[in-house]
Amino acid sequence: MTIPSPTPTRPAAAGGRDFDALFDPRVVALVGASAAPTKWGHLLARNLLTGTDRRTVHLVSRSGGEILGHPVHRSLADLPERPDLVVVVVPVASVEQTVEDALAAGARAIVVITVGYRESGPEGAARERALADRVRAAGALLVGPNCNGVWNGAVQLDAMTWLDDPQTGSLAVVSQSGGIITELVSLGPRHDVGFSRLLSFGNQADVDAAELVRALTHDPATKVIAAYVEEFRDGRAFLEAAAEAIAAGKPVVLLAPPSSDPTRRAVASHTGSLLADDVARRAACRAVGIVQVETPPQLIEAVEALRARRAPRGPRVGVIADGGGQAVLGAGAAVARGLDVPGFSDDLERAIADATAGASARRNPVDITGGSHFELSDYADAVRVVAASGEVDAVVLTSMFGGYERQSVAYVADELAAAEALTTVAEDTGVPVVVHTWYGDTPGAQVLRAGGVPVFEDVGTALDAVVLLRDREDVHGLPAVAGRAEAPGDVATRGVLPADLPDAETFGDEPAGARPAAARPSIGGPRPATTPAGRAAYWRDRRVVEAAGIPVAAARPASTPDDAVLAADALGYPVVLKVLGRAHKSDDGGVVLDVASAAAVRAAAERLLGDRPGAELAVEAQAPLRDGVELLVGVRRDPSFGPLVVVGAGGLHAELHQDVAVALAPVDAARGERLVRSLRIAPLLAGARGRPVLDVAAAGRAVAALSAALDGPGSPDELEVNPLLVLPAGVLALDAHAVRPRDAADREAADRERPATATATATHAPASRTDTAVGVSPAPAAAAAGRAALPPADPAPLPPTTVGALVREARAAVRGLSPDDLRRELEERRPVLIDVRDVRERWKEGAIPGATHVPRGMLEFWADPTSEYHRAELDPERPVVAYCAGGWRSALAAVTLQRLGYRDVAHLDPGFSGWKAEGGAWEPVRR
Repeated sequence: MTIPSPTPTRPAAAGGRDFDALFDPRVVALVGASAAPTKWGHLLARNLLTGTDRRTVHLVSRSGGEILGHPVHRSLADLPERPDLVVVVVPVASVEQTVEDALAAGARAIVVITVGYRESGPEGAARERALADRVRAAGALLVGPNCNGVWNGAVQLDAMTWLDDPQTGSLAVVSQSGGIITELVSLGPRHDVGFSRLLSFGNQADVDAAELVRALTHDPATKVIAAYVEEFRDGRAFLEAAAEAIAAGKPVVLLAPPSSDPTRRAVASHTGSLLADDVARRAACRAVGIVQVETPPQLIEAVEALRARRAPRGPRVGVIADGGGQAVLGAGAAVARGLDVPGFSDDLERAIADATAGASARRNPVDITGGSHFELSDYADAVRVVAASGEVDAVVLTSMFGGYERQSVAYVADELAAAEALTTVAEDTGVPVVVHTWYGDTPGAQVLRAGGVPVFEDVGTALDAVVLLRDREDVHGLPAVAGRAEAPGDVATRGVLPADLPDAETFGDEPAGARPAAARPSIGGPRPATTPAGRAAYWRDRRVVEAAGIPVAAARPASTPDDAVLAADALGYPVVLKVLGRAHKSDDGGVVLDVASAAAVRAAAERLLGDRPGAELAVEAQAPLRDGVELLVGVRRDPSFGPLVVVGAGGLHAELHQDVAVALAPVDAARGERLVRSLRIAPLLAGARGRPVLDVAAAGRAVAALSAALDGPGSPDELEVNPLLVLPAGVLALDAHAVRPRDAADREAADRERPATATATATHAPASRTDTAVGVSPAPAAAAAGRAALPPADPAPLPPTTVGALVREARAAVRGLSPDDLRRELEERRPVLIDVRDVRERWKEGAIPGATHVPRGMLEFWADPTSEYHRAELDPERPVVAYCAGGWRSALAAVTLQRLGYRDVAHLDPGFSGWKAEGGAWEPVRR
């Protein structure tokens, strides 16, 4: 589906906001103007005053007086007219009042240059949110804070703090960093790149990158939009805005820093932002045709490449040179970039010889200067013949074109004529022509650029431009997601899945026929060494995959050797036995393959269960591993861009090749198949070296099914099938892992809450780590006779989680009580008290009289439906307060009760460690 071209109306962003006051104000006020030449208030005043023939500029400072020959008002209230735009460069302590004054004066746009907000910490972030809310409530625009301002060359608006005189042109730049804009302005003249509008949006507290791209789409002076973005507040909104711009014929180039620990630290201190993930960003850019670069020079080079008015239809490149060395280097650089340099047909070779004065090499690459005579017109003649032949998709001319005029003025006219002829060839044939010359600053090069022929001073960069233009054609659009209008499909981005994806908890178990854990990558990065939920998680995750329509290997549970034999008899031999509740059973001897008889099953089960008291087994039908190829298929939610689907080599192939493709989700079956076929191991699926041809179409359908698995209620944050066994007919999921990412800061907070000496008493999960992955039973045991059932109603299966996640949930969603609050609760509401400490942690002063004590381990208390807790006399209609020795356990118990259906739950704040008797009253012991 094609996104319709936007109607060329006034610049407006989401919500219909008018950007005229920002980009073309009639009246501007600068608050914080300064007479000191080194102050930003002086630089801004100087720059703004250059446009006084287009608008009125008012300078405001408490000092009054005169600056640069212009009177200075002491306050915004003293202005004789309403300002459209107010630029604020005052100390941070004065910003809020200045903004209030600006709104009172009638400003429709406010630019806050001042720093000291989100980038300074939580308090600054809160003040920033309040500032943005106030401006939005007044119907105005806020740019910044922590920005460098705005520039519009078409209307002589220069409200930027530090900027060389930009060359005017058609490139608009919006950037979180003012310094990036300054660098781009300095680089532009090297490629004759000029600018239409420049805006530094800083912390994007209100106006963000998506709004600005949408506004610039409607600017007639802008032909290309470039953005430097460290954090995407709403990645899908940015993609939609970019898609609109591209559909309107305005390419979008994104400069984004690569994700790494140093860059994340730098971004956090720069704008207080969270750096977008590389894999997600690449997939997002490819989906809608955004060109992504990593340095300012690359951005200018990308803009140069986009001068070409056509894109290659394929990878075939004709290399034409005016010297043998250039021909050799050009062809080698093309091949190194994955382009084809095909040998020309005999007919084309003869046509080249006829069109030139006698090219010495005509096979491809072509050297047009080897004959007895050479004319400058040979450049265009050779390019025309090759471009019109149908044997190439692009032509690269590598030469000293443009340098002849420096040898003799007699060449000037001929060189300009040859340049005009080359632009005509590119236009007439529809084949893009890219020129490499080390004379890129000559009049001939300027003619080429003006006519849509990119010019570069490095042959490798010229061929990079061909790749960029080709890749822009491989675009299928933005997939529709919940809550957004339908848009086109998606396309993958290829590459190696990085090791620094967000840390995650995993649930589920190794597959039948599992490979060593080290050979199995996760879409959330390396798997943690902690124990998964085990029984409940394994069967639950299988059901999620089955519900998506993906076949799963037949399996049955077994708690005893007899159960295992019965399960194997029912499934048929051979079978696989594996222990549930362990992260990497194959490393721990927890998987036994190819078990072919009842006796062998009994022996294997006795060994596995004997080594692991209380364990449970899964008995699975042995999958035909030798007949298929293992893939990894996963889907996860990216915080910026939404769902992503990952397809890669599974099993040992993942470790050997790190071969993955990533796309925005959801995808359809055809796109899923394309992802599979894009892998380097794809020949194994197609019958390479005598292997059977496998059902790639079924693999594509499985990819499509899993890509939509995060849409339903209660769906996990991430889901991975690894391996997905692709067979000659159909596919089979051998393992499923639900994955829930954790924020690093929250994880550190949970670590600080972790008791130093806690020890587990439950057999199935240790209680010594609050980040241990655990599962909640979907239904409690039946209540004992004569006692209230728990929970009050039969709940839906609870989603997988971790102790750390539950603690964070409790802090956000469950009432925390101080000791005084609890005393009032005891007097007024008679709550049920749950003492969740282990027996050894109790002491005389530590128990509240009347509390229901749970003498089991903490994790068993909340995860095991057979624990004593579930047999306690609890009235579900009464309030419930969970307490212990303080800290994370109280919060954990309370939120678990809430998740199990209790409606009135609280926990004790972690600021005290126990209780003691004082004169007959129970008083808290402070930490």
